[in-house]
Amino acid sequence: KMVWERRRTIEDGFEYFVHSVTNQVSWNDPSKNMEENDASDEYVWVPHEIHLWQVAKVEKRDMGGNVHVLLDSGKSLCIPPNRVLQSTLTKGKKQKVPLWPVSKSNLRFLADDLVMLDHVNEAVIIRNLAKRYEQDEIYTWVGAGKRVLVSINPFKDLGNDSTKDIWLHRNKTPN
Repeated sequence: KMVWERRRTIEDGFEYFVHSVTNQVSWNDPSKNMEENDASDEYVWVPHEIHLWQVAKVEKRDMGGNVHVLLDSGKSLCIPPNRVLQSTLTKGKKQKVPLWPVSKSNLRFLADDLVMLDHVNEAVIIRNLAKRYEQDEIYTWVGAGKRVLVSINPFKDLGNDSTKDIWLHRNKTPN
């Protein structure tokens, strides 16, 4: 039987869930996820011509190893068995398509620390940084030790370049 414990992060008080046997962590209540979501739906990351990656619904996996996906635009796309795509989505270049799984919690939750993401891959990291950037959140941590800080130049004054703000990020205490 699956036993999930409800917990909160120390710093921000965000709610998360930990499986008491496997130590699996989820930002979403797993009992609600099982009830709300159709378990047969599978979503993956595929290339996007502007945003680099986009979410696509897997329609089928055929006997030849092709993966047929449906994009948000309504267009279908066939990923070949070698997982290398060359199309307008890749700007004509050959691109490896790993078909990383999409966690719905990664789409709902923006992490101020990239290790807090459910699945860590290039698509999730780029999306998280881009969405935070859109909200003028230009600083994102990497790791519980708060030793690596990703900073994206906003090319505008955000009013947070005071000595206090600099020391806030420079001397961040570990979790």
